[in-house]
Amino acid sequence: MPRREPDVMISPEAVVALTSYRWPGNVRELENTIERLVVFSRGRIELADLPDAVLAAPSLEERMFQDLPTLDELERRYLIHVLEAVGGNRSRAAEALGIDRRTLYRMAERLGVALKDESERAG
Repeated sequence: MPRREPDVMISPEAVVALTSYRWPGNVRELENTIERLVVFSRGRIELADLPDAVLAAPSLEERMFQDLPTLDELERRYLIHVLEAVGGNRSRAAEALGIDRRTLYRMAERLGVALKDESERAG
C-alpha cells in the first residue's frame, strides 16, 4: 500500500505571503520550502512558520505602490508583474491583460519593457 502523506492546512496569511514572494530559486526553491513546511508542521502552517526571506519580502501591493508612481510607471510595473507571472509567455500575458498580442508589443515598447525572445524562455 502506498504511503499517504498527512493532510496539512495552511493559514490564509501564509498563502498570501507564499504567493507574494518572488521565488528567485524558481520552482525548486518553492518545492523545497513547502516540503520543509509540511515535514515540520503540526497539521497547520502559519505565517510564523515561513522562512525569514519569505516573511521579509514585500507584497505585490508594496512593490507596486512603494512610492507615488506615475500612471505610466504603474502600468510598466504591472506589465512586468504579469510577464513574470506567465513566464514571459506573450499570448498568456496579452490574455491576462485583456488585450491582443499586437497591443502588448506596442505597450511594451512604449513603456520600455523588453519582451523575451521565444528562444530565451526555452533555455
